[in-house]
Amino acid sequence: MVYLQPDLLLASREDTLVMTPWLAPIVWEGTFNIEILNEQFWLQDATIGLTVFALEKYVEFLKLFLETAEAHFMVGHRMKYYVFTDQPDDVPLIKLREGRQMVITEIQSHAHRMQVISNFSQERFLGEVDYLVCMDVDMKFSDHVGVEILSSLFGTLHPGYYGVKRSDFPYERRPQSQAYIPEDEGDFYYTGALFGGSVPEVHRLTKACHQAIMIDQASDFEAMGNDETYLNKYLLHHKPTKVLSPEYMWDKQLLFLPVVMQKVTRDDLWLLRRITKQSAADDRDIHEVLREGLWQDILNGPPGFLNFHHLELLLMPFRMGEGLSVPLLLLLHHWDEDPLSGVVQENGKKRVDGSSSPRGNAGKPNLQSKE
Repeated sequence: MVYLQPDLLLASREDTLVMTPWLAPIVWEGTFNIEILNEQFWLQDATIGLTVFALEKYVEFLKLFLETAEAHFMVGHRMKYYVFTDQPDDVPLIKLREGRQMVITEIQSHAHRMQVISNFSQERFLGEVDYLVCMDVDMKFSDHVGVEILSSLFGTLHPGYYGVKRSDFPYERRPQSQAYIPEDEGDFYYTGALFGGSVPEVHRLTKACHQAIMIDQASDFEAMGNDETYLNKYLLHHKPTKVLSPEYMWDKQLLFLPVVMQKVTRDDLWLLRRITKQSAADDRDIHEVLREGLWQDILNGPPGFLNFHHLELLLMPFRMGEGLSVPLLLLLHHWDEDPLSGVVQENGKKRVDGSSSPRGNAGKPNLQSKE
């Protein structure tokens, strides 16, 4: 195949970190040639497995997940969908591309994801696929996601904690937990919604995480973040051989976090659309949906509910030259005193007194709920 010669004097990206200190690549748009990578994986004759759990009410997300995966995920490669569900009769029938299969397995609604993946890695996956990609079901693919993500062991940077200092990561900080990470340790905060690697490596990861969870449960201890917390502990001590940038796992409601807006321009927003959280409002304008829902929450919320992210979001139209938003005018009218009076300076950046860096319960950003 013909392609441009790599230029040793030209960096692929100059605006962000593209290599970890342990020499694992961080995959951003513009750092790879998918045609070269496709050729390499075709030579390997690789088969990719994708695990997804559709339990209880989450089965409603499965149709869009599968339809968009067929359009964008591992196009041109052999793959198998492994759907684990407690409602097999409700799994939608999706027309699959040639060389792709779906395996539906019924499990109990209370089954532990790490345990199921660990067991099936040993019993089935090892003989059927070369790589495993493990994903949450409440996602939709919005752009190409291909073999550039594959490696022996990969994790994905959580967009809610992109650019956040390690002391603010929602690691488990209680020493009695198997997921414990001290405040002066940690590389990145990885999302539990997208990880994977070779089958043996995924088996080792999921087995270790499940064992740690069981030890904590035996001591009547529940760590923050469920299996995502244990995943982060594992990847701290077993470094991933590839790291996916937040472009691969984006939650639209995180779009206007100050730390993100400092790093992307309006023209860059198309990059943040590979895989996004599903939402009933997916087809509506992002700005409209976020502002409309947010100002209602603020007006109905208790004193002190307002934080700096809310202000950033409500001021976004003004910053983009659209004029002061109606929600913000209503908000200003609603407050008896200046709602900005609590804003203080912290490390040169504004925040509202009493708020914290973007973090949420159970290791999830507090701007998006799966409930």
